[in-house]
Amino acid sequence: MSTRQDLIDLVAAKNTNISKNDITEAVELIFDHIIAQLVEGNRVEIRGFGSFSIKTRAISSSSALPQVTVKANQTVKTLYYRMSENLLGKIGNVNQ
Repeated sequence: MSTRQDLIDLVAAKNTNISKNDITEAVELIFDHIIAQLVEGNRVEIRGFGSFSIKTRAISSSSALPQVTVKANQTVKTLYYRMSENLLGKIGNVNQ
């Protein structure tokens, strides 16, 4: 598993001329921007990596937990990620 701090450390190791605080701010700015775009309902595409979007779907009573009451027309928002063809080619298709 890789974390946000791992990303900051990697960038800092390869860019010794930039302070770690500046790199941390840049990484935080990137994530904050992605989150803000998703909250606004916009799709975020990172070429060569993939795209993120928020999808809204109806909740059916059969998909809810037995102890949860589902109201009519109740929806849930879900983060949707679609991998780019480039990334898929690098990691391979797990269904092969």
